[in-house]
Amino acid sequence: MRNLKSKVVSKSTPIIYYWSSNSGGTRRVAENLKTTTQPIHEVETVTHPFVIMTPSFDQPRGGFTPKPVEKFLEQHGHYLIGVLGTGNLNFGEHYCQAAKDISAQYKVPVLHRIDLMGNDRDYQVIDSGIAAHWQKLIELRGL
Repeated sequence: MRNLKSKVVSKSTPIIYYWSSNSGGTRRVAENLKTTTQPIHEVETVTHPFVIMTPSFDQPRGGFTPKPVEKFLEQHGHYLIGVLGTGNLNFGEHYCQAAKDISAQYKVPVLHRIDLMGNDRDYQVIDSGIAAHWQKLIELRGL
């Protein structure tokens, strides 16, 4: 995890904000990425584009977006350019449901879905995809 409290983030700096439950699965994914990450509870103000990474709650009964993520997006969602979902493939159609819901609500793409804590291939796909497409995602949102 790369702490940004003292670091200035600009429009061109790829950043993933995330929320992780007590199990820590999403946090462990964030810690394995080369892209700058920061937990949402450390974020005071957002003035730049970002990607959100979140698990889903209450799977397999449908899954929903965790309340802290909903609150964060209510305040900062106008800068959201993409979403990453973490989950468990055993939940079938509700796998990474929060990412699907956020994508539909904010009209941003689901960039990747990660089973459990992911693997090296997932981390590489996320890092390389964000690096390659960051500016295009910003343009698509008109930011």
